[in-house]
Amino acid sequence: MYEAPITIDLSYLYSLTGGDKTFEHMLLTSTVMEVDIMVSGLKAAWESEEPAGIRKYAHSLVSVSAIAGMQQVEGWSRIIDQDFADGKFHPELTELVDNIIASWPAAKSQLEAVIADATSEAGISD
Repeated sequence: MYEAPITIDLSYLYSLTGGDKTFEHMLLTSTVMEVDIMVSGLKAAWESEEPAGIRKYAHSLVSVSAIAGMQQVEGWSRIIDQDFADGKFHPELTELVDNIIASWPAAKSQLEAVIADATSEAGISD
């Protein structure tokens, strides 16, 4: 099981938002919700050994994890997406899937702290 924390690098997000804190808040908030959905879906598809679902969620995680600055998750997701292109179940990728699932709660907490900072900097009220 994956133990090391995910390193969050938001340079890609910042390049997209161009310093607009309101846009940063909106984009990161929706991205965190999307990652949450994709990780849950990946977990369910993995437990069902459903190759099409695994690939679908891994493919979606590639882009949203890039926006969220989670390069490790992006890399793992890219490998899973590519390997599942053949439509077969690949149990040898269990460690990568477990890494994504296990690392997400801590990464989510880090990202929620960034969202809170962007909220106050942009003067957004919840």
